[in-house]
Amino acid sequence: MSKVLQMFKMSLLILAIVALPLVTFAQNTATGVVVDEKDGPIPGVTVQVKGTTQGTITDLDGKYSLKVADNAVLVYKFVGYETIEVNVVPGQ
Repeated sequence: MSKVLQMFKMSLLILAIVALPLVTFAQNTATGVVVDEKDGPIPGVTVQVKGTTQGTITDLDGKYSLKVADNAVLVYKFVGYETIEVNVVPGQ
């Protein structure tokens, strides 16, 4: 194996070890189910972290899962419904 390739692999390993804590630091997973007034699931609702481009869409059962930082605010949008903002509560 060439020295350049060995150095490249070592650099990637070091980068992965250093970057991993930065990516996972202060991250939580917000999960939930979006339902209508009759407790029926609403698929296709946009769930976005306020002030970012990070978001997801609810599945056929109205469920979602999204990585969020501490003290995040989630914005729920769906055609025909009022837009709602909800503060993420850690440990809930």
